[in-house]
Amino acid sequence: MSALQPKREIGWATWATLIIAALWVWSLMAIQFSPGQMLEVPAQVAKVLSFFYPADMAYGWEKVLPAIVESIQIAWIGTMVAAVLSLPLALFGASTLFPKMAHAVKFISATTRAFPEILLAIYLTLVLREFPSATLWKFTQVSLSLTPLTLTISTTPMRAVRMKRKLL
Repeated sequence: MSALQPKREIGWATWATLIIAALWVWSLMAIQFSPGQMLEVPAQVAKVLSFFYPADMAYGWEKVLPAIVESIQIAWIGTMVAAVLSLPLALFGASTLFPKMAHAVKFISATTRAFPEILLAIYLTLVLREFPSATLWKFTQVSLSLTPLTLTISTTPMRAVRMKRKLL
């Protein structure tokens, strides 16, 4: 290195790369990885794929297809129920239209969004002992979670119109 060239320092990106590489090598050693294992992977993949051929179409037509149709029906019904419930909730939650009811509707909406849908689905499954009803509720609640987007209508333009009327 000549005296005219500045000394190059190792940057943070290089250090980050070295740390990640060291962690990668350490993890390979922890699982006792060997290159010979990689040579066995194609044979193992072929063995797993052989379980799928020939396909048992009788099982698919008898068990799987009705379950798929039932899932689609539940999702559709849940969406329709949510569509019917969301319009009144959106209207009653708009403080420009129903200022006295808006806070209550927003509270109900925030409360339902506070609980994860999967917990409600599990709870309803345990209580009702019927899985489709719990799934229907889950789809309804997921679809209803879009309702709060309409609840955030800004009241500023309406206030401006009211102020203008007062001034006239």
